Amino acid sequence: MNDSACALLQGLAAAGAKTLYIEPGSHWGNSHRERFNGMLRDECLKGEIFYSLRESQISIERWRGQYNTRRRLPLKTELH
Repeated sequence: MNDSACALLQGLAAAGAKTLYIEPGSHWGNSHRERFNGMLRDECLKGEIFYSLRESQISIERWRGQYNTRRRLPLKTELH
């Protein structure tokens, strides 16, 4: 644990506050990763059979490029 995390926990304890434990891999703590993984699975992997590692790398890289450039990003006004 880094110094900032330790200081935060000490401050919370001094204030009488407690933290909740979040399981590693839980989408509560890793929502962006879970969303990405779900989209990768649903949009790229579900309908594919890869016959080589290279074929899978090419397909996943092509999908990743589309994910990063062509998907609609929410407007700042939609985030609130």
